[in-house]
Amino acid sequence: MKQVLLPDVMTADELAAYLRMSVETVQRWARYGYGPPHVRCGRSLRWRREDVETWISSGGDQAA
Repeated sequence: MKQVLLPDVMTADELAAYLRMSVETVQRWARYGYGPPHVRCGRSLRWRREDVETWISSGGDQAA
């Protein structure tokens, strides 16, 4: 059986803790197209750690 490697992803709770912000802020950013790029998995949002770190490195200004 072949092993599938998934990218390191974060939930809204994990991203909020990582950025030291509220979950509501992170979810609002996603809703209005701001913040690090995200992907939707059904009804859930996920953020790739690599995308979050790139977003932070760029100054955190770019839209998702």
